[in-house]
Amino acid sequence: MAAEGPNLLTGSMPKTLWKMVIGVLLEPMFLMLLVAGGLYLALDDQAEAAFLLSFVFVVIGITLAHERKTLRALESLREL
Repeated sequence: MAAEGPNLLTGSMPKTLWKMVIGVLLEPMFLMLLVAGGLYLALDDQAEAAFLLSFVFVVIGITLAHERKTLRALESLREL
């Protein structure tokens, strides 16, 4: 106990939904896919843009749900 300190998770402010969304949207892979969807729109290929962007937004939604679940699990561990 004297050498390492108490066995606690470090405390931090919980992330808001908007901070999580911004964090996910700033990931390089999502940025690249969003730019590619924008290029398809600019090149007047709506079908391809809709296909790409719909899957990008589905993956973004899954990522956000997973991150919220992880944050809730960490909060539960802190309470223990």
